[in-house]
Amino acid sequence: MTWSLSDGRTFAVDIETREQLLEKLEGLNDIMTNTVVGLDDFNGPSFLVGLGGEVGYINYKPKGNGPPYYSSVNTAIDAKDEGYICFEFGGAESNIPSRNLLPFETILDALTTFFETGKFPDGLHWEQD
Repeated sequence: MTWSLSDGRTFAVDIETREQLLEKLEGLNDIMTNTVVGLDDFNGPSFLVGLGGEVGYINYKPKGNGPPYYSSVNTAIDAKDEGYICFEFGGAESNIPSRNLLPFETILDALTTFFETGKFPDGLHWEQD
């Protein structure tokens, strides 16, 4: 499987191994602040991944260019919590609700597991956008 990783403006790189995926996501998380990157398998799913600190988020589109779209859900955060973090992708900003934010390590585990198996790890929760 090959994925393309892009920030929507300045770079795009092919990802062919789990190790490359980990290296790129960890490196970007260290240097970016609340930035979204795209991960695409052009024959299958695509992801928008919020990076830049201890928490981020995943937006998942199973296949094709249209809906449905799914956002990660952190069940440890009260659904009524009205807090948010602003993330930037390709020059556009989006306010991501606190309930959709996951620890960065959970994001890494989810994406590397999906990259290797085509499935998310058990225990990850989603809501349809």
